[in-house]
Amino acid sequence: MKYYSLSECVSIQRGLTFKKSDVVDNSNFRVLRSNNIDYETYSFIDKDFSYLNPNLEIEDKYFTKKNDIIICMSTGSKKHLGKTALVSSNSKYVVGGFLSKISANEEIINSKYFFYFLKNPKTIKLIHSSVSSMTINNLRKDVLNNLQIPVPSLREQEKIVERLDKVLHDVDIAIETTEKNIKNIEDLYLSKSVNIFDSLAESFDNIYLNDACKVERGSSPRPIKQFITNDVTGVNWIKIGDIKEGEKYVTQTKEKITIAGSKKSRQVKKGDLILTNSMSYGRPYIMDIDGYIHDGWFVLRLSENVETEYFYYLLSSPFVQKQFHSLAAGSVVKNISGDLLKKTKVIIPTLDHQLQTSEKLTEISKNTNRFMEINNLKINKLKILKSSILNKFFSVESTSTNT
Repeated sequence: MKYYSLSECVSIQRGLTFKKSDVVDNSNFRVLRSNNIDYETYSFIDKDFSYLNPNLEIEDKYFTKKNDIIICMSTGSKKHLGKTALVSSNSKYVVGGFLSKISANEEIINSKYFFYFLKNPKTIKLIHSSVSSMTINNLRKDVLNNLQIPVPSLREQEKIVERLDKVLHDVDIAIETTEKNIKNIEDLYLSKSVNIFDSLAESFDNIYLNDACKVERGSSPRPIKQFITNDVTGVNWIKIGDIKEGEKYVTQTKEKITIAGSKKSRQVKKGDLILTNSMSYGRPYIMDIDGYIHDGWFVLRLSENVETEYFYYLLSSPFVQKQFHSLAAGSVVKNISGDLLKKTKVIIPTLDHQLQTSEKLTEISKNTNRFMEINNLKINKLKILKSSILNKFFSVESTSTNT
């Protein structure tokens, strides 16, 4: 089998750099940007385009044609560098400045074969290793040109593409089916939650959240950088990014603040219920550690007749979440003020009913999480399988010694 450098079998055209004044609301000049590449599926996201002034004179070399490959040459995240998408239609796009267009010499190499070569994890790994720390988010054209690709006969390339199309399609179908299973599991949990709280609403009156707990907003010492510390005397500084969506407890924090900083913040203790109030608003968590919260959080000091676990499930339920979304509607930055939060209607049954409800939902939640974990593990294994399939068909190396 013969090896070619990329410069021998493809041409690489850097995307068009344009001015902000060239951008219009709509035109026939649709610009492909890095956000138009789905880095998970190596396909185009056919929306959220930029448009260029139709009076501009744009050279043909900047437009795509069918079977061109678009590659990300510059990005804020190194893991996306070198990711690609194949132009599978006759639609013409303008290739934007952070991307490049690769056109195959069809007399030497099949475009789809080359596309699979670029998707190969070995190729991506070599591309990343060839990028110096000084240009960590920018891929040089010469790095690509120096890659060596195995090129069998065109007929053999076609056979490889046919096999990869079939096998990878089957894997993608399996992933899609598993993702649907996850969605069905989530929907089933929400359905059970709706039924439980609808039943409670029929038997017990709704009250305002303000009557079930005291709402206190977090506070931030400023400038916060002056109060972040690695000292053992520091106290836990709870940030929204510390906890994944869907988790129940706050068990650790990435940062700590000084004792002086804590005096300008809001203390929370193990067992307290906290709630996000901005951006990803309305997400409740139960504290499993002591710490301090900034002004992106509320702490809800529950009345004696309100059980913490029950209130967590109530706040997580569609019954309350729909109210949160309604309260936050219309804001440019979605958030919930303390005054709006207090207007949320909640259901507070007897303590016995609360305990029964939280026990039931805890059991349902455990089963749901177990099935979710099984299906997410299956998806990860299927993605690894896709990588191993591509690795089997391609080997890759670089002639470049200058990185």
